[in-house]
Amino acid sequence: MIGQKKFILVVILIFIFIINSVAVNGFQKVQSNQENNYDLLIITKENFFDLLQKLADHKNSHNIKTKIVTINDVYNQMFWKGRDKPEKIKYFLKKALDEWNTKYVLFVGDYKDIPVRYVFNSFLNNTYTPPEGYFISDLYYSDIYDENKIFSSWDSNNNGIFGEWKNENADDPFIDLVPDVSIGRLLCKNKYEVKIMVKKIIDYETNTHEKEWFNKIILVGGDTAPEIWDLNWTGYEGEENMEKIIRNMTSFKPVKLKTSDKTFSRPFDIIKELNKGCGFFYLEGHANPYSWGAYMPNGTGWVDGLSTFNMNFLLNIGKNPICVIGGCRSLKFDINPILKCWGWKLTSKLLGGSIATIGCTSEWMIKEDKQSKNGAGDYLNQLLFWEYGKNSTTIIGNAINNAITKYLELYPINWNTPAQSDYAIDAKTVQSYILLGDPSLKIGGYQ
Repeated sequence: MIGQKKFILVVILIFIFIINSVAVNGFQKVQSNQENNYDLLIITKENFFDLLQKLADHKNSHNIKTKIVTINDVYNQMFWKGRDKPEKIKYFLKKALDEWNTKYVLFVGDYKDIPVRYVFNSFLNNTYTPPEGYFISDLYYSDIYDENKIFSSWDSNNNGIFGEWKNENADDPFIDLVPDVSIGRLLCKNKYEVKIMVKKIIDYETNTHEKEWFNKIILVGGDTAPEIWDLNWTGYEGEENMEKIIRNMTSFKPVKLKTSDKTFSRPFDIIKELNKGCGFFYLEGHANPYSWGAYMPNGTGWVDGLSTFNMNFLLNIGKNPICVIGGCRSLKFDINPILKCWGWKLTSKLLGGSIATIGCTSEWMIKEDKQSKNGAGDYLNQLLFWEYGKNSTTIIGNAINNAITKYLELYPINWNTPAQSDYAIDAKTVQSYILLGDPSLKIGGYQ
């Protein structure tokens, strides 16, 4: 009997030794370049690794120190951390932030390659019924620490539902929501798309500086909240917000396409202007994952705008803008395994499109959706343009993170309120805001 106990003890000790050895090797693998800082961390799958080296070399040449890591390396090094794959990724990002001072993280691969975190925050109902409750949040990956500098799981009640807010107060309260690193995604399904995006990013950062086409901003909108829905919703919200954005972009020539004066009356009104090139492209209206459009004054009609189908007519080659879109689920990229969502189709287009697209993965809330009638997604977009146009923030990931941080300062979250409250809407506004593009992108390119 004693011999059996000794044997079991020896087996346990050997097992512990093996586990510790693997863990140490994993740590050494991460820490092998501990003396170095890496500004940009690219996480991808194995067969994209070599194709991304050209992008890493380009970034390094502009003093953006870059490291590429495969997603399997992430899982292997974090095998003792995290309940599921997204949490393992987040723990790895914590190490990158702590040990490498990483600022920017670029995920390259579709949502099956680089998994997403779904959070639950529903202002419409308190049931767990997709799609109104669950949505993708890359802010989960950005917000690594809470306000006490403790790792933030976004699941304080430990029930496996993240960012949960369905009751009279938040089920996962006191999430910091302030981004600690900048996250961007390239939803490449194959090597062909990787090559397209690597070339687009390098060409943009190399050739855009001091080009005349860059100094133009195209703005498209109409009556986002018609009075026929609510008599208190006066004015043409999309067009009014266009003017607010223009005030933040005074060095840019605005091209305004409105439903009220019929400068926007069909999709090709947008395509015609976009094919001339511009530095920024802003749309405010209504959307789904495949199309965007806007209402005419007081809901008297509807105008179809840019869709994943008519994007095929975009030929703004080498004149790719940063696109900011207001509209529900325009960047919801997990709906169809074959079709591309609106934001990714625009970003990944070979002969034109955008260089990066910013929007939301869920319902896009505007100030008219809030009882206070202020803030929400249209104001977050205005803060983003203020960051570049007035605050001279020239790295896109920094501009997004600063805009989110400023929004939370202006609209701090009260977690002890119902799921239908303005505070829940404010939380969802920043949680669903994502970037399809390179977070280290130099807006306007390098000199």
